[in-house]
Amino acid sequence: MEGRPSYRELLRIRNFLLLWTGQAVSYLGDQFHYIAIMGLLLYEYNVSAVEVGTLLVALSAPSLIIGPIAGVYVDRWSRKWVMIFSDIIRGILVILIPFTTGLWQIYVIMFLVSSVSRFFFPAYTSTVPNIVHKEQLLVANSLSQTTFNITLVVGPATGALMIGIMGYTAAFFIDGLTFFFSALMILRIHLLEEKKIGKGGIKEVFTQMKEGFVLIRGTRPVLFVISVFSGIMFFIGGINVLLLIFVRDVLGMEIMHLGVLSGFQGAGMILGALAVGFIGGRFQKRSLMLVGTFFVGIFLAVFGVNPYMLVSYGLMLLIGVSVSTLNIPATTLLQEVIPDEIRGRVFGVQGTLIQTFTILSIGWESAVANIIGARTLIILVGLFCAGIGVVGRFFPEFTS
Repeated sequence: MEGRPSYRELLRIRNFLLLWTGQAVSYLGDQFHYIAIMGLLLYEYNVSAVEVGTLLVALSAPSLIIGPIAGVYVDRWSRKWVMIFSDIIRGILVILIPFTTGLWQIYVIMFLVSSVSRFFFPAYTSTVPNIVHKEQLLVANSLSQTTFNITLVVGPATGALMIGIMGYTAAFFIDGLTFFFSALMILRIHLLEEKKIGKGGIKEVFTQMKEGFVLIRGTRPVLFVISVFSGIMFFIGGINVLLLIFVRDVLGMEIMHLGVLSGFQGAGMILGALAVGFIGGRFQKRSLMLVGTFFVGIFLAVFGVNPYMLVSYGLMLLIGVSVSTLNIPATTLLQEVIPDEIRGRVFGVQGTLIQTFTILSIGWESAVANIIGARTLIILVGLFCAGIGVVGRFFPEFTS
């Protein structure tokens, strides 16, 4: 294949077009769902901070408990059918939310949705390298990330408008339908899958799960990516908690401005994803990762120093660009290096590790912010993150 792979070339690949279309619609539905669930909890149930925390635990727990095991089964089963059944089950669960009569029922449904997602995402990420050429992977991930980021920008506002006109129930029904649409698109994909690993008992499942950890430890590029990600999430996994306090107490703004900041970050992630798609192939992926990590930290530290809201918008835009510069090459590198037959397990383990460090980050940052303040902690967290970008250059895994 001559020249740089383009979005147009990718969308001419029927299997990728079907997978991308299904996910684009599903991403938008997820934003409707997120706004609806938050609105339902905050305004209909008038939940406390503890109850919001309970929801976050319900969403996070499956990554810790189910993630590595789900990866084993993703490698055993047909990934195409894992994605189809995951979408159908999640669609049914989301449509059930308007029929709940208590808060605990919503928590149970959200836990189940998150649990099923632990099967979908490793299957999805493991499938992309099987339907595009290796040299197209970076651009494919760029397009997927760009699409997701666009829904982050337009989805919440569109969802809020729709809820205002049609109510919460409509948002949940539409999200359910987007899952069914995604399943239909994936059903039309023609995917030749090799015979999967044979069945086995619980002992065999844990043996295969261990293989995911062994591959991470024994493959330097994989260890590099996951080490960098884990370090980053330990420092910035709880950043949203700090931003809530910072916007309210330091900038003296209404919480609605947090939504505007998120919008600017989403716009920056779109620009970053497009840039990586167009010129990222000229650079080493590990170098792009560290550059992205460094500038996420620098811009975050400056964000903590800056007292002006308008400047904060610009800084959040730059943070978004840097996040895409980090995320897309990292995912592409893993897809290139990990053997297909074990890919699901490694992505399952990766999700578990990242979620673990995110939860740890939320815990320690919430406690430390009460002692030294959100502004100081944001600055320190940014500097530590930038430090990872510098020190990572000297990891043995970087040069392997």
